Amino acid sequence: MVRNPMMQDDVALRGVIAHEPIYRTTPRGKRITDISVIVKNELTGNKCFVPCICWQEQADEVAGWQQGDTVELLGRYQSRQYEKVIDTDSGSRERRTAYEVSVQLIKKITVEMGKAYIKGYEPESEAANV
Repeated sequence: MVRNPMMQDDVALRGVIAHEPIYRTTPRGKRITDISVIVKNELTGNKCFVPCICWQEQADEVAGWQQGDTVELLGRYQSRQYEKVIDTDSGSRERRTAYEVSVQLIKKITVEMGKAYIKGYEPESEAANV
């Protein structure tokens, strides 16, 4: 993947979709789906909610997924600045920064009895290994 991952912003996550995906189109016509992925913080044992954004074809697919689906994804950690309208009457705005994972590859997986299966992939049966 990356020669020196400590010098990159690459991210690999496995977690559960926290809320229903939000599908929208940008002013420039790009299709995007926002999801929040719950992952376990190995240092504290607490949950982390990681905002992720899927683009184009992946956005179309992920838009149909549901809260509670387990996913594995690869992406890039990024920040972006935007302006939020604070008061519609006065037009006052506030400059904010969003931190999120821009998804490059995402798969929905099925978890059964502690084992994970990628949707559409059938693991070899144990009988085949005898």
